[in-house]
Amino acid sequence: QHDDIMKNAQMRQDFTANVSHELKTPLMAVQGCAEGIHTGVLEPVEASGVILEENERMSSLIEELLALSKLEAGQIKADFHSSDVRELLYDCMRSTETLAKQKSLRIIPHFDNRPVLVSCDEIQLRRAFTNIITNALRYAEKEIKIECTQENGRAVIRIRDDGKGISPELLPHIFDRFFSTRKGGAGIGLSLAKEIVSLHKGTISASNDGGAVFEISLPLK
Repeated sequence: QHDDIMKNAQMRQDFTANVSHELKTPLMAVQGCAEGIHTGVLEPVEASGVILEENERMSSLIEELLALSKLEAGQIKADFHSSDVRELLYDCMRSTETLAKQKSLRIIPHFDNRPVLVSCDEIQLRRAFTNIITNALRYAEKEIKIECTQENGRAVIRIRDDGKGISPELLPHIFDRFFSTRKGGAGIGLSLAKEIVSLHKGTISASNDGGAVFEISLPLK
C-alpha cells in the first residue's frame, strides 16, 4: 500500500510538472508574439495568427482537464441518443485532417457497409475517438487505419498506426491518469478516452500488431 501511495504521489507530481510545461510553452510563445507586436519587431497579422493557435492549444488542454475531473466526480450528465459510429468517426477524421496533412499521413477508413448503431453521447464519444486518433497520428510513419465493424453483437472500433508500437513496459500504464509516453505530455488524452468509454458501458484496450492498435468495444443499440 505504501508503494502505491508513493507511486500515486510521484504520478501526480509528474502530472503537475507536465501540465505546467504544456501550458508554459504556448504562454511563452504568446508573450513573445505580443512583445514583438508591441515593439514593432513582428508583423501583427502573422504574430496574431500564432497567438490564436497557441491560445487554442491552451484552451484544449484546460477543457480536457475539466472534462476528466467532471467524469471522475460523476458530474457529467451524458445525453444518450442512437448514433451510427461510422458517422462519428468520419467527423473525427475531418477534425484531425489538418494534423494528418501537416505530418503527411493518411487516415484510411475500413467501415462496415451497414450502420453500426450504438446509444451514446455523441460529443463525449467523438472526444474519446479524436484523442485516440490524435495519439495514433503522433506515432504513425505513413498512415493510420480505422476499422469499424459489428462483432459478436458489439460495435468494435480499431485504430491502428504503422509506428514502432508501444514498448511492453509502458503498455499496462498507458490509460493511467497522468501517465504520458511523451516527455512533457500531460497524459490526459488516453485516460479521458477510457473514462468516456466506461461511461458508455464499453471497454478499451491497447496492443501491438506491427504498430499500436487501440480497440474499443461498445454495446450495439
